[in-house]
Amino acid sequence: MPYWNAKPAPMPNIGSKYGRKATWVGASGDQTFLRIDEALINSHVLATSEIFASRHIIGHGGGWGYSAHSVEAIRFCADTDILLGGLGLFGGRGEYTAKIKLFELGSDGGDHETDGDLLAETDVLAYDCAAREKYAMMFDEPVLLQAGWWYVAWARVSGPSSDCGSHGQASITTDDGVVFQFKSSKKSNNGTDVNAGQIPQLLYRLPTSDGSATKGKQQVSEPVHILKRSFARSVAVECFESLLSILHWSWTTLVLGVEELRGLKGFQYTATLLDLERLRFVGTCCLRLLRVYTCEIYPIAASTKAVVEETTKLAECVGKTRTLLRKILSEGVDNCMTKLDNDPQGYLSQPLSLLEAVLQECHNTFTACFHSFYPTPALQWACLCDLLNCLDQDIQEANFKTSSSRLLAAVMSALCHTSVKLTSIFPIAYDGEVLLRSMVKQVSTENDTALAHRFPLLVSAMEKLSQATVVPPNYPMSLLCSAMTCGQRGDLQRPLGDLLFDQPKGLNRSEENVSGMTSFREVLEKMLVIVVLPVRNSLRREQELFSSHLVSNTCGLLASIVSELTASALGSEVDGLNSLHSVKSSPNRFTKTSQGRSWNTGNGSPDAICFSVDKLGLVVVGFCVYGGGGIHEYELEVLVDDSENSAEAGHSHRWTSLELVKGTYTTDDSPSDIAEIRLDKAVPLKASKFSEDSGLTSDFRMVNTQIRRTKVQTHARNLCSPNMKLSDGAQGVALELKFLVENTKYAVRLRNYGSRTANGDGGMTTVQCPDGVTFTFSSCSLSSNGTNQTRGQIPQVLYYRSEYDGDLQSQLLSKANEEDKNCSRALSVVNAVTRVAKDLLHRALAVDADDIPELLSSSSLFSMLLPLLIAYIGPVAAAIPKAAVEVFGLVQQLLPSVAILNQKYAPPLFNPNQSTDSTTGNQPEQLSACTTSSHYAVVESEHPYKAASVMQFKVSFPECVRWISVEFDPQCGTAQPEDVLRLLIPGRYAHISGFGPKLPIHESLSSWVELKKFSGSSGWPTAVLILPGNEAMFSLETASDYVKDEKASFYGFKCFAIGYEFSQALDEGIIQLEKELANLGSICAAALMKKDLALPIGSELEEDLEIVEEAALQVCKTHSGILGKGLALSHSPTILEALEGNLPLQIQSNEQSFLEDFITCVPGSSGGRLARWLQPDSYADPQKTSLILNKDDIRCGWPTTITVQTKDQYGDVVHVPNMKVEVKAVPVSQKKTSLQQEQVKKLPRIPGSPSTSASLGSDMTFGGLPSPKLDASYEPMIVKEARYIAITMMKAYENYSFEELRFASPMPKRPQSPFQGCAHCDKALDHTVTRGMERPSENMLIRVNNDGTYCANWTPGAVGLYTIHVTIDGIEIDAGLEVKVKDPPKGMIPPGTQLVKPKAEPQPNKVRKFVAKDSAGLRIRSHPSLQSEQIGIVKVNGTIAFVDEVITQ
Repeated sequence: MPYWNAKPAPMPNIGSKYGRKATWVGASGDQTFLRIDEALINSHVLATSEIFASRHIIGHGGGWGYSAHSVEAIRFCADTDILLGGLGLFGGRGEYTAKIKLFELGSDGGDHETDGDLLAETDVLAYDCAAREKYAMMFDEPVLLQAGWWYVAWARVSGPSSDCGSHGQASITTDDGVVFQFKSSKKSNNGTDVNAGQIPQLLYRLPTSDGSATKGKQQVSEPVHILKRSFARSVAVECFESLLSILHWSWTTLVLGVEELRGLKGFQYTATLLDLERLRFVGTCCLRLLRVYTCEIYPIAASTKAVVEETTKLAECVGKTRTLLRKILSEGVDNCMTKLDNDPQGYLSQPLSLLEAVLQECHNTFTACFHSFYPTPALQWACLCDLLNCLDQDIQEANFKTSSSRLLAAVMSALCHTSVKLTSIFPIAYDGEVLLRSMVKQVSTENDTALAHRFPLLVSAMEKLSQATVVPPNYPMSLLCSAMTCGQRGDLQRPLGDLLFDQPKGLNRSEENVSGMTSFREVLEKMLVIVVLPVRNSLRREQELFSSHLVSNTCGLLASIVSELTASALGSEVDGLNSLHSVKSSPNRFTKTSQGRSWNTGNGSPDAICFSVDKLGLVVVGFCVYGGGGIHEYELEVLVDDSENSAEAGHSHRWTSLELVKGTYTTDDSPSDIAEIRLDKAVPLKASKFSEDSGLTSDFRMVNTQIRRTKVQTHARNLCSPNMKLSDGAQGVALELKFLVENTKYAVRLRNYGSRTANGDGGMTTVQCPDGVTFTFSSCSLSSNGTNQTRGQIPQVLYYRSEYDGDLQSQLLSKANEEDKNCSRALSVVNAVTRVAKDLLHRALAVDADDIPELLSSSSLFSMLLPLLIAYIGPVAAAIPKAAVEVFGLVQQLLPSVAILNQKYAPPLFNPNQSTDSTTGNQPEQLSACTTSSHYAVVESEHPYKAASVMQFKVSFPECVRWISVEFDPQCGTAQPEDVLRLLIPGRYAHISGFGPKLPIHESLSSWVELKKFSGSSGWPTAVLILPGNEAMFSLETASDYVKDEKASFYGFKCFAIGYEFSQALDEGIIQLEKELANLGSICAAALMKKDLALPIGSELEEDLEIVEEAALQVCKTHSGILGKGLALSHSPTILEALEGNLPLQIQSNEQSFLEDFITCVPGSSGGRLARWLQPDSYADPQKTSLILNKDDIRCGWPTTITVQTKDQYGDVVHVPNMKVEVKAVPVSQKKTSLQQEQVKKLPRIPGSPSTSASLGSDMTFGGLPSPKLDASYEPMIVKEARYIAITMMKAYENYSFEELRFASPMPKRPQSPFQGCAHCDKALDHTVTRGMERPSENMLIRVNNDGTYCANWTPGAVGLYTIHVTIDGIEIDAGLEVKVKDPPKGMIPPGTQLVKPKAEPQPNKVRKFVAKDSAGLRIRSHPSLQSEQIGIVKVNGTIAFVDEVITQ
């Protein structure tokens, strides 16, 4: 069948729907030829039997819904023999998937319906049809049906709601005269019966006596071939050679054509350009076919079976492919690029884009086939070393961007693939001759051995092509170096100097040539040169040496190395311990599985089974469980029976939990209704009996080993028994060993939450595995949901086997040692990158240019490599304290330089709402920490939602949005497990770094990736989900409502979607790096401040640390409220302030003033009132103190008694022992100054207001000037040859008038005045000093009465006004008592005195007695000094006479 000018589009009337299949496609010129294979039985050839009358078909638009286990079925019988070709099905609302079956019931099937025999069935097929139409689904072969026999037409449909039929007829006669009878079937559970539902058509034809068709003519055609994957991808040597020839011709012609375009214009230019476009298409197709064929012969996955068996010729063809691709990548477009300077019109821009497209496809093909081009780690390592050597020569010859750059970028991109194990390629753990010997050993590693055994011919051909052979163990090292290293090693110009690795001293030239590029240290140095030199040249404004793709791929390779090392250091590489062995599954212990999903999970009711094994070294890693529709939440626990160790061994089991795992699984996880559940930790098992040749005694105890990593331990401790020894290299690992006794019985308990599942029947007691292991199953007392050894759940066990128990322990120890070493190796690589980055930052600080941040941010080192290393090394620092110390040191090396650089080019303006980085500017574009967004949407379904429907909601924000947060309403839920909400995000095509534009993303349903799905009333996210990108889709797919539960939740869903922007400027890369480094430093600090951090300390310090820890806990418990407030900082410290240790403490704040008032109980303040209220007990209040005296009887020179009463806060007299009470009388003239000071003290304190000293300075007593100091000595002043004797001419008093100086002088005695010597001043001050002589303050003697009162005795010395001041324990009461002292009456004697004749004073006693306890005597020295000579001793109770007594002050 010829077609003219055919375009890529669906061909009309061709496909399984029409019974016509295209089996061969050909093309010639503008014609396309199709060979059509038309089936004898199809929807167009067969007669159609309508179950429902056409005029009664209703329900278009979603009247019939489906669930995961809904079945449509109908019984029918024909009165004549027919050939049934298929069934007609309703559709009309989208895409559906269906599977049909045909069952035979027999002649009596109309009265009694049995299960029947299956005659035919189809696979699950997808279909769609328009509304009001039916889709014809055909069996592979027509089925002959006997007249009068009953059959069941069975169909399982899934998808959105569809059309349906109604008003069905129980009997119908077709145009052929065939009478069909119909009855409902018990197999139908979705409502289909005679009256309404699905299956509107039976597609049949009448057979003839010879079995040929009655309709349609016979067609005798040539044999045809069905287009299958094996036919389309069949590979032959001739095919390879033809593709290589076409590719070589197209590439060579394309390069020559681009060069010939320079002299062409007009029509010739256009015609030649079209020819070049065809060459590009041919070359691209050849490269894609080569990539497909190579991967078909040599698949990259070890588990994938090769489609074509390898031969020597095919291996040689792969080698030729490698050679040609290397040649294309080496040539590149550099020669053409040099001629663009003479192309002002841009005629070569479009042709060069064609070359770039072919090179990009060549890059993709080389990286995809790299595993077959270099099948062994040794070849891959030699290839990388060879290219780095060539790049070294290019640097010496200043031949930049040439042959090796593009090829090296492709090799590094291939090494970054996730299937490549870099630690098996890069000799990270070796150096020198140890490295070379390890390369010989490397051929026998597990991966290399598997690949070599799978494709030995390929390995031989590639080694021969690379001029590298497998070296015997005794092969000389010098010859090995020359064989592994292609070409001589050139001297790399080392611009980094001491920043990169220092070469070992003492090596001569011959030794360097021998070693070659064979150590990881040298390769790392070369890679760092590639990364660093472009940044350094940019700072120098010099030409870039390498392409950006080579630099980015080098950074990606370095990051991949660190990623693999850190994954190994954390023990998370390749499924943990399970990576040591291949996991196997035991045969199903049930002989058959139920057809329907009828097993009730019991909403978490436990299903359990006991089992035991008969072989040693068995380790369980998981179990298989039956699945069903919807989402199932499970809890699986492995237990061991310890009853043998207890006294109740003969009566009951005593179960001890070994491992517990929780999670969910869905229908997608159980394709055959069986889902695998893996344990988090492997559980070793003890054999119940031993084989005779095991050589082990019956009291053998197997060890259940669990690794608990503790990096700070100084040695490995043996926690199992004194007889077990651990290797000396197992530092940092502690093994917790649990012994399991002989004849141990294990149990597995499953708690399942979800809809009904399938189950097994016909269980077997013992199951033997292919490797000879026998599992014995028995009933378990823990099972309460019906599972036993005969029927129920848990059909299979996942396990692996180690030959001996000791091997497992040694493997675990070896793995732990390797993890410790990989941690150190990862840190060494990060340390090397940190050193070169620190040097570049110092150089950038020395350069004065405005575009320095942009240059550094655009480099792959600071925008790609360092952020990736920070992300990979962060979990290591959080888990291993020793690594956290080293990583913290690396942060301290980089963070100050980065912070200073950001501060230099973006001076900070304080903003309290800004994040803690050094560039806290208040420009709107810099406030990236903003948590509000103007992009938001509310997505919700109908409440309640519709049954049997599909509703899709798409959220699309502008392209500036980088991620979306989704928060679900707590009311979300569906009534049945089949009602599912699917959350989808756009699929992203993986774009390989290289040349050319990105691949377009077509918007279609297939481009959306399902992220999560939710159903039921549980399992809905309570936290906010963060989605990448700016689009999301919510698809709510519901089935028919078969639950009929009024209490079920038909709410549907409602969520809030918020889009967040992130538009990073060109110069913000360093700012983001500062934040990343600060976050890494906080991770390290948090790891080092853990409570359970084990420190390597001595036993003598443990007790002290316990005391300190208890004291710290007590302080935190007592003052948790105050300590929880944090530090009183004026703002969040910047990075520089944190590094320097200068915290911005808040000098004055309301909180600080309140605390001061609270502590000192300042009256009238809120803090003081709170302090008083918190202490309701009685206490002495100085302000409540009262004075009792008679003011009228106070006379000068007469004694007076003043009574002081101390009272509490309630006004009651209170006595406080040892209270210090002081009373003094202050003249009123001196009180003025003190009152002024008191008023200043009582001024309200406002935070941030000036101090009291400043307010005193504003006193206008001396015209705003401070009070003059009177300590300056008088001297005459000479000004302009004139001698002045006035004191106001002195420098100290030139701003004061004479009256001000007189007012400020308090001295009553003239000789003490600074004005002495001035005759003019003496005369002026005579009257003033005599009249203004001030009275002194008078202190009183206090007598304590021990009843809350104190008596003060006062004899006034002068007449005038006094104020009585009382001070209690240093606190002066606010209000003093003012009294007036009067003159005494003349001639009267003061009260209490009488005239008596004075007696002679008695002579003082000059005899003393020495009285003391516990003393040997009183020393007598020659001089009153402790250094003088002792001349005697006065014993206790002895007496001494003296002449004179001197009392020292």
